[in-house]
Amino acid sequence: MGTISHRHHGGNLTELAALTGLPAEKILDFSANINPFGPPPWLAEALEEGSRAITQYPDPDATRARQAAAERFQTRMESFVFADGADSLLFALPRALGVKACLTMLPTYSGYKRGVLRAGVSELVLNLDPGENFSLASKKTLFAVIQALKDMTDRNQRCAVFIGAPNNPAGGIMPRESILSLASSFAQHYFIIDESFIEFLPNPEALTLIGRRSPNIITVRSMTKTFAVPGARLGFMHADPKICAAVRAELPAWPVSSFAEAIAVRALRDTGFLPAARELLRTEADWFISQLAESGAFRIFHGDSAGNSASRNGANFLLLDFFQDEFGLKVSSSLFDRGIAVRQFSTEEGLSKRYMRIAIKNRIDNSRFLDALAAVMQENQP
Repeated sequence: MGTISHRHHGGNLTELAALTGLPAEKILDFSANINPFGPPPWLAEALEEGSRAITQYPDPDATRARQAAAERFQTRMESFVFADGADSLLFALPRALGVKACLTMLPTYSGYKRGVLRAGVSELVLNLDPGENFSLASKKTLFAVIQALKDMTDRNQRCAVFIGAPNNPAGGIMPRESILSLASSFAQHYFIIDESFIEFLPNPEALTLIGRRSPNIITVRSMTKTFAVPGARLGFMHADPKICAAVRAELPAWPVSSFAEAIAVRALRDTGFLPAARELLRTEADWFISQLAESGAFRIFHGDSAGNSASRNGANFLLLDFFQDEFGLKVSSSLFDRGIAVRQFSTEEGLSKRYMRIAIKNRIDNSRFLDALAAVMQENQP
């Protein structure tokens, strides 16, 4: 099955600084997808609260955070597990579920494969069609998932299906009705819904599966991307309490620090920060995509749309296709020489070097990226 290192991930400023020779603060990191408008105003208060508990071990079950999640989503606290990032939960799930195989739809987040490798189970790979914009919503994709699950059912082998909602790096989302139908039709299999970027989408409350009492649906969410606190390491999952107990047994004794839990409680009770950030992001995304599209030298994927028109259905990242591996590699290398980092991929992740993923940031950073890209494109014509 090969290996994917846990370090093959965006946002490693220490490594980027060593490679470029630039101080970390001088690198413009478009490889990680963090809320570009910064953390909420209450962050300092949350950190102060966490510091007052620094002389004690943190609560191993993050009880206050689970209570806040239960209040927010109107369900039982036994249905939540908190950990040091969504990645830790995704890593633990295949082994905790005791499945024989996992189905992944490429291109997608590489963390799913790391969980598969750790559990030592088979990986079933479904390659999404670039001609359909790598869509999770297409009939072709849904049919392929159904056929794979029918095959696993016939072999009496339990499977877990990873579904990005939205999917990283191409964006797009499988309709909630399709997921619920799959979960009902294939009750012996599990469906792991990764909602790490869902709160960047318009009306996430209508899309989320948190709170659905389906015994075979597991929903995982990051809290550090949307609240711009990736250094805090914080994520949670919602699932049947028995699944939660199995996953908790796979985690360290204290998976959430006192600082992270204080942030979690405030974030779950904050009703104003994310709606405001979403509106700012949508405005900036429309402008940024329209500026990028003027080049005409690459294809832009954002949600289930592609081409030269802005889409309001994607998350806070874009996938660019430069059509040729050599050209895509030249562009990314030239940007890197200018102190701008982008996310590239391996064939194991379902993409070649012709593709790169970039974040959507604030106007100043996006303008700097556009200027650098224009210069690079002028220097490196295919």
